[in-house]
Amino acid sequence: MEVGEWSISSPASRFLLGAPWSEKLAHGWVHPLRISPNQLRVIGSCSSWHPGLFKQMAACTSDIQVTFTTDSSEVVLDLKIDELPKGSSSVLQLLKATYLKKLSSVFVTVDGKPYKNFSLDDVGEHTLSIHLETETSEDDLARLPGFNDTHRVNVYLPCLQSASVKNLRGNGTFFSPGEPKKKLVVFGDSIAQGFVVERPDKTWPHCLAKRMKLDAVNQGIGGQVYQPGSYAFIEDASLVVVALGANYRYEKCSKSQVTYDIQNSLWQISQMYADTRVVVLTPTPYFEDTYPTHPYSCFAEVPQIIEEVAGKFGLQCISGEKLLPQEKKYFADDVHPNSKGAALLAKNLFEALKQPVQDSLF
Repeated sequence: MEVGEWSISSPASRFLLGAPWSEKLAHGWVHPLRISPNQLRVIGSCSSWHPGLFKQMAACTSDIQVTFTTDSSEVVLDLKIDELPKGSSSVLQLLKATYLKKLSSVFVTVDGKPYKNFSLDDVGEHTLSIHLETETSEDDLARLPGFNDTHRVNVYLPCLQSASVKNLRGNGTFFSPGEPKKKLVVFGDSIAQGFVVERPDKTWPHCLAKRMKLDAVNQGIGGQVYQPGSYAFIEDASLVVVALGANYRYEKCSKSQVTYDIQNSLWQISQMYADTRVVVLTPTPYFEDTYPTHPYSCFAEVPQIIEEVAGKFGLQCISGEKLLPQEKKYFADDVHPNSKGAALLAKNLFEALKQPVQDSLF
């Protein structure tokens, strides 16, 4: 259809899920944000381990969706996909070529069924056209506007890069946003962010949220560790999961400083979410082949530190080693789970959360 022939049009930002904040860009584009401006100032400061990397990863649109119901038979979405940041590219370079080809940046479903995907190389501005099957009448005449079938569309934005949206247009009579749900908030690192699952709808936070009938706010930041002051309060949170600690393995660190940072972080989160269930995970299994442990890392003591500090503040602690088997078939690159591993992690965590709440589940 030509410009001007659409019967309905709306800013796509009205239909965003998983983005508590947004940034208005030039020419009507909107960049959805899962990390607040205040958080960005903290993670971009000299107190961060890697401020440049963290800012790159924070801009990625993990578990952010454009989601709507419509009676249109034709829909178009203005979509802009940014280049892969250096932090993402450095991880992807270590993947097998056959696996790399499987990765999608944007993934679209219609009524829960796969419809279209974009590769990691599909950067730039796109007019995403979606054809929605509509039954014809008994005499094979197309239905009049307002009498078409309704369809649910989910456009999952990238985990490993950033994306922006502009306008949503259709030939029907309405666009309706998703019903608001309570939130699953995840403070994590690259494993939570979605490195390196095959599709952006396959992160473990999204898989867990789907099982729990919640909307995910994924605050996973590749490379991140426990950083006091870097957390945000998300309204309507039903569950908060803290999944940090794995990145202490790659650098020199002292037990005293790590303990201090974990104590301050978990205290801040426990106070911020005093009326919400908070669960803390220890790091998941890994293999030394691709990413060996730094010889002066204190990582070997990190799981116990996390468990003890969580217990001190009355927070439930679950062992990451019990959530994901140390088997290569569940991993993409010896550290990050593939889609199968992420789904299993979410399933096992879901089952663990149904058990009676205890201080620790090890």
